[in-house]
Amino acid sequence: MKGIAAQIAKDLRTQFIVSYYPTNENRDGTYRSVRVTVSPKGTRKLVARTRQGYFARDNKGQLPTPAAGKKPKGN
Repeated sequence: MKGIAAQIAKDLRTQFIVSYYPTNENRDGTYRSVRVTVSPKGTRKLVARTRQGYFARDNKGQLPTPAAGKKPKGN
């Protein structure tokens, strides 16, 4: 249990937040896939915990309704 707590504490000290601005500026409520990769230097193991994508807001700044903005299969 002590080892698990130490690993969690280490993970919490080494978090990064990444943000970006999409090149697709269409405000159409469609689902946009996102892919994040990490390139470790040396023997360090790096893990990126991310979501697979997001729904763009429509031209009124609203998120799509669940039925209209259904995530495509396979993403």
